[in-house]
Amino acid sequence: MIKKSENRLINSLVQDCITYRLTETESLEYIKRRYGKKISIASYKRRKALFKSDLSTQLWLNDFTRIGFVINHRQHME
Repeated sequence: MIKKSENRLINSLVQDCITYRLTETESLEYIKRRYGKKISIASYKRRKALFKSDLSTQLWLNDFTRIGFVINHRQHME
C-alpha cells in the first residue's frame, strides 16, 4: 500500500511528465529516478488519464506552461 505522501509525490511526477511531454518510456524512467521505485505502466496511464480529465489540473498546467514559455522567450530576447 502506498502512503499518502508517496501518492502525492507520484502524482506530482506524473504531472511533470505531462508538462514536459515525456513519452511513456521517458516518463517511467523519470519517475523511477525521482521516486526511487518503479511504477507500472497501468498505474502511470491511470494517473495521467485522471489528470488530463480534471479541468482544474488542465488550467494549472496551461498556466505553468505559459509561464515557462514567457521565461524562456524572455531569456532568448535578452
